[in-house]
Amino acid sequence: MEQVTKARRTGDVEKSTAKLRMLEFYYDFLDRYFDRSDFELIEMDTDSNYMAISAEKSEDIVKPELQTEFEAKKQVVSLGQVEQSDPWAL
Repeated sequence: MEQVTKARRTGDVEKSTAKLRMLEFYYDFLDRYFDRSDFELIEMDTDSNYMAISAEKSEDIVKPELQTEFEAKKQVVSLGQVEQSDPWAL
């Protein structure tokens, strides 16, 4: 019985962590780089995010004052230089 309880607790922690990561993605990434008038969240789950944007590509709706930062961080991510401790490096 103890093993089942531990497995359930582990599953609960993983699910909670996944929810937290999705919220961090929304507020720390989407809200930072994109104006809310340029995107609309359709559906979000612990492993997926569906949204509509007002342009052909997401790069086209980056806030003008953050364009340079966005491009620099995008290069770091594409080169695989992201620190493991920084899940939302963009």
